[in-house]
Amino acid sequence: MRRCVTARLRVRYSETDQYGVVYYANYLVWCEVGRTEYMRDVGLPYRALEEHGLRFPVIDFACRLYAGARYDDEIEIVTWIEELRSREITFEYEIRRGDETLATAHTIHLLLGPDWKVRALPAWLRKGLADTLLAGVPPPRFRPRARTQEPAASCRRFVRIIFTTVAGFDSEGGNG
Repeated sequence: MRRCVTARLRVRYSETDQYGVVYYANYLVWCEVGRTEYMRDVGLPYRALEEHGLRFPVIDFACRLYAGARYDDEIEIVTWIEELRSREITFEYEIRRGDETLATAHTIHLLLGPDWKVRALPAWLRKGLADTLLAGVPPPRFRPRARTQEPAASCRRFVRIIFTTVAGFDSEGGNG
């Protein structure tokens, strides 16, 4: 069983959009909150890793939204390590409001050394993280759904539909 760490926070007004719903980019920030708490909880805080000259930039992020959080909601960010590779760490997240799953996400991080070059996880770090894969409660069963189409095409079609519907123009830019 993998170790899961839960971080809790309350949605701040500045995190919402004009509709009173959390702006989507904040979910990435919340993943960072969860990941930071995870690393601190397992005894490997980012500050200590940075003092060793190690950096973990995000090289991949995906998030699936199921429901919107609103101002003053209390949410939980459940975080766990899904995969540990020689140079990469994959974190998974479930963002919840009570028993309701609001979003699932993952981030993949690449290890860089003090020279900003890719390197393998040092043995002491790999062991510390590998031990967390075998301890604690199992992760939630939720997983982000795979994309069914290339995102750019999906966005273009969405923008075309909105433009046609709202502005009354056809796809060629003329009045429809």
